[in-house]
Amino acid sequence: MAQPASSVKDQMFEPESVQKALVNTIIIGEFPFSVVEQDEVKEIIETKFSGFQVPSSEMISRDCAQLFMDEKLKLKSFVKTTKQRVCLSLDTWKSNQSVNYLCITAHFIDENWKLHKKIIGFSPISSDNGEEIGRVVENCLHDWEISNVLAISAGNASSYDAAISYLGSRLANPVLDGKFLRLKCLVELTNTMMRETIAR
Repeated sequence: MAQPASSVKDQMFEPESVQKALVNTIIIGEFPFSVVEQDEVKEIIETKFSGFQVPSSEMISRDCAQLFMDEKLKLKSFVKTTKQRVCLSLDTWKSNQSVNYLCITAHFIDENWKLHKKIIGFSPISSDNGEEIGRVVENCLHDWEISNVLAISAGNASSYDAAISYLGSRLANPVLDGKFLRLKCLVELTNTMMRETIAR
């Protein structure tokens, strides 16, 4: 007796494709690597893909790192070949352990006029010293081989002024000699204006 089409379809799968989909789900959903070790998750996967061996959290961690490196190479290749300039946005975060991090995001338009937004750096910083922030950004740009920076958007803190001033003297071929390299964060400006208005 022939099996239902759905049952046959469920049995036909490539383990590599399932594992790749699992890695993408963990990244997009921002789940911990250990989620694959939960019994409920294992049961769902093994029910859908009979015979599939659910990878360990260590394997998932390695796959995520490899996917990052693969995507990084693709992005580096694009940035090197495109004639479009790249804009950056900087933001600082503080963890529950009071560790400060600098997040560096690249914004650029491809040949089809599609806007892309990619986090290219997330590094711990010891202080809000402007020159230190500038060096972290400089190292990040060097690592990604990005030299065609158009503008940098950041908050209103004086440390960002110092950081972008540091970068301005080191960037190759800045537009209009870097006079408009520094862009204030519109959201932060609006928030400041609203707070000052309410305070009055």
